[in-house]
Order: sequence, then C-alpha cells, then structure tokens
Amino acid sequence: MNGISLINIKSDKVSTVTISQTTFTSIAQTGTGTGTVINAQLQQDCILKVTDSCIFYNCSTQQNDDNRGGAINTVVNGSNSQFIVSDLVKFEKCQSFQGGAISVELLNMGICVVNNVQFKECTVNNDGGGIYTQLRETGGTLTITNHTSFVQCINTIWGGGGIMISSNGLNSRCIISDKVIFEKCDAERGGAIFIIPGFWWYNIGSYTATISGSTFSGSKSVNRGGAIFAELYDDAALTIDNTQFESCYSTNSDGGSIFAQINLGSLSLNQVIFTDCNCTQPGSGGAIAINQQNSNSPISITDSSFTNCLTLQRSQSQRYGWGGAIYIQIRYQASLLTETNFLLTDLSFTNCTAFQNIGNNLHIISPDTHATGQAIKSYNLLTVKDLSDPPNIISDLYISPSYAYDYMGINESILFDNPGTIDLDLHDPLFKQFFISNVPNPSYIDAINGSLLLLKMLHIPFQYKSLHPSHILKILRVFSSS
Repeated sequence: MNGISLINIKSDKVSTVTISQTTFTSIAQTGTGTGTVINAQLQQDCILKVTDSCIFYNCSTQQNDDNRGGAINTVVNGSNSQFIVSDLVKFEKCQSFQGGAISVELLNMGICVVNNVQFKECTVNNDGGGIYTQLRETGGTLTITNHTSFVQCINTIWGGGGIMISSNGLNSRCIISDKVIFEKCDAERGGAIFIIPGFWWYNIGSYTATISGSTFSGSKSVNRGGAIFAELYDDAALTIDNTQFESCYSTNSDGGSIFAQINLGSLSLNQVIFTDCNCTQPGSGGAIAINQQNSNSPISITDSSFTNCLTLQRSQSQRYGWGGAIYIQIRYQASLLTETNFLLTDLSFTNCTAFQNIGNNLHIISPDTHATGQAIKSYNLLTVKDLSDPPNIISDLYISPSYAYDYMGINESILFDNPGTIDLDLHDPLFKQFFISNVPNPSYIDAINGSLLLLKMLHIPFQYKSLHPSHILKILRVFSSS
C-alpha cells in the first residue's frame, strides 16, 4: 500500500468505533504514510477501541522521518476523546520510524489507555519501539496498565526501546501501573522508557509520570539509562514506587537502570528494588545516575534496596566508573542542601562495588565534598539500614572509617582538571572529617570491599587510602609481627 492505511477513521461527531477479534498479518505500507493498519483522527467525544484479542503481526511502514505507527497511528483531540487498546491485543514484529507498533498524539486532554496488551519484538529507528506518545501543549493522559508487557522491543538509533514519551503539555500525565513488564528492551538511551520534554523550548515541562508496581528486567542501553532515561524540566515530575529493576545495564554510559537530568523538575523513588544492575566505564552509577542542576530540583530515594550493583571496568580508556549503586552530580552549593531537595533515607546496600572502590554505594560530584558531607550529616539526609540488625539503621555511618570507600565524592574543580580520574587520592570520603580514629583494638582492613579502617595502635594515617587493601594488609602483618 503506497502511503495508504488499511482502515482510515476521521470522526468529528460523537461516535464509538470498535475493532475486535481481528488478525492483521504482514501488511506493509510503502511511501510516506502513518498507521499501516489503522490511521485515526478522533475529535471531541469520539472513541476508538481496539480490543478482544486482536493481533497485529509484522505490520510496518517505511523507515523515514514522516512514518509513524507500524500498526496504528492515532490523534486524540478532546477531553472526552479516547483511544483504548485492551484485553489481550498483541503486537508482534511491527516496525516504523516512530512507534514500532503504535504512535499516538494527545491534544486538549485527550486520553489513551493501554490495558493488558502485549508488545513483542517491535522495532523503530527513532522513537519508541512499542509506543511513541506525543503529549501536546494542550495536555493529555497516557495510561499503561494491567499486565501490559514489552518484550524485546528495540530502538536501533535513539530513545525508548519500549516507550518514548515526548511532552509539551502543562497538565499532561503518564501512568504506568499494575504489573507492567519491560523485558530485554534495548535502545541507544533509555532501554525501556525514554521521557523528554517536547520540542517547543518555550513550554517544555509540568508533566507528571508515575511508574508503580512494575518490573524491568534485562533492559539495556548504549548511552545513559539502561532502563529509563528522563529529562525533568520546569515542574516535570517522575515518581517510581514499588517497582523492580533486575539485570538492567548501560554498556557505555551512566545509570545502569535510571538516568535523570533534573532542572526545576523532581525525581522520587520509593520502595524500589535494584538487583544485578551495572554500567561499564566511562559510565558511573551502576543502578542510578542523577544530574541535579540546582537546589530547586528535588530528589528523593527512600526505602529502596541495591544488591550486586556494579560499575564495570573497560579494558581501555579507564575513566569514571564511580558509584556502584548511586552516582549524583550536585551543581549547587552545599549550604542549599535540605531534606526538601536531597533525601536518601532507609536505603540498603548489599555487595555493591564501584571500579577501584570509588564510592561503592554512593558517589557525589559537588562544588565542595567536605561541605556536602557536612550538610548531609547535619540534616541527616542519608540513612542506611543495618542489615545485621534490621530494621534499625546504621548508627555510625557518618563517623566510622569502615564506610570510607562506600560513600565518596570529588570536587568539581578537581574533576575539571582531571576528567574521569580514577586516582583515589583525588576522591574523598563524604564524611572523612567526622571519622573517629581511636577505634577499638583490634581492627582490620577488609580486603574484599576495600574499606579502610584506622588502627589506633598502629596510627596508620588516612592518606594511605590510595594503597590497595592487600598492601595495607602487608603493612599490618609487619607491625603485628614486630
């Protein structure tokens, strides 16, 4: 079909169109066109339902700039207009330039609902392997729910292997909830989900995105955000709760699971589980990487766990690799740090490791590491669960040298002159100034996680942190045998 859709719907009157129990197989659209099977324009009070086990298999457009919606392209215009896909509809091996299976544009508070739908092996060259959504400046709501799954959906060039969300809308919302699954999705950035402001610079924020009760497994990216990439500007807010990330990774950049760039927006994570997530140098943040542009860009990570999260060594060009679990760049003075803009509480870390142990659990870039650590301690902005004594928190987190390598930072000025440095002498423990050196005797060096413990008896100064733990052990043996 040359630029023609199989089904065209243009409705400007009150109407409901339902397509059910229908199979569409191996339909290809040539030339310039959108929506190989269905192309719909829904005005106020119009509803399109695709439901009841419809199947779209191997439906495709050309891979050009003007091609959208390998199976379906829909414009939903009006607060009572709805595009609903539900009840075991399946999209498999659908392809396009934008929206491998579905492309949907929401205007004037239009609504799109995707309920219990399967997307498998759908592919794009640009935006959204499964779904590409544009939330225009007049707003709209996208809801994806009830066991909807995105399996092995791929974006070969840009963002969002599963979903891309582009929002200009001041009142736009995206809700992903109730056991939505992203499995082995792959993209250049945002392996599963890519969330960005729209392309109109004068109106780029104020949308909200919520991800709840969902699972991300095996998602990967080459660039930032193995599972999720989000730009949060001008009151845009991303909230993630009761969600699991397992074996998500970035092969060449920051944030094995999540990367967030925040400028006057906000990021909130609660009861999120990260397991076996990683990134490879020059990436930092095995699970999470955050760029916090100013003090009006709040971040909150609460009651969340990190297990076996890593930054991995690259055989060549060994730079960065900081923050085995969390990596944060704070671009404002420590005097502005408060619990309203920086809160990391009730966290747990198990076997997380950074390259060279540079912040196994947390690494922070800031204007002043010493002042940042002081502010975090003063306001109790970081609390970590004591896994040996649950549910209590670690009582000596700020004062014990045993956590020296787990929570580290580097000054922006040092980084400017030494980009990506892996020299431990240029990184400092966040709370070094509070360490108590007269620890009980005997003490030890833990050669497994690289934690440096000071010995009162031997008076080993902290500057020896640059030595590998095995070397320090040799020093201890010399002293203990003398």
